[in-house]
Amino acid sequence: MKPRLLIIEDDPRYRELLAQMLGAEFDLEMAATLTWGLELQANTRFDCTLLDIGLPDSVPAKTFSIFKDHFPEAPVIIVTCNDDPSAIAAHLRLSACGYIIKGRSDNPETLGAAIRSAINDHRSCHKLEAATEILSSAPLPEKR
Repeated sequence: MKPRLLIIEDDPRYRELLAQMLGAEFDLEMAATLTWGLELQANTRFDCTLLDIGLPDSVPAKTFSIFKDHFPEAPVIIVTCNDDPSAIAAHLRLSACGYIIKGRSDNPETLGAAIRSAINDHRSCHKLEAATEILSSAPLPEKR
């Protein structure tokens, strides 16, 4: 079964490019607005989301935060034209799994590897959290 990928991108040409590059490896759903993407995310479990932060129904500085407020556990890779290092660092501090700059990171192998890495990191984190919870609830051995 292919990993499920939500692509929230308003540019139809870039959506099509992403579909061509990723469609063989991932089960894709597309949304052109943040509102539509939030609805899809609420109704379907996706392994990762590619999120364009410059969407017509949101402010670029708030798009990622709005998405994460609704779905804090969802792994998200930012997709944007903004290559400002401070913006990149800010999104990564807010828990973005990656940052793809349109036109510079359009290599299918690199893009696929970034998505697979985000999915694997997310799964590993959940396994570690589950193991920690089990260990913390286990009774401690008695001291002799």
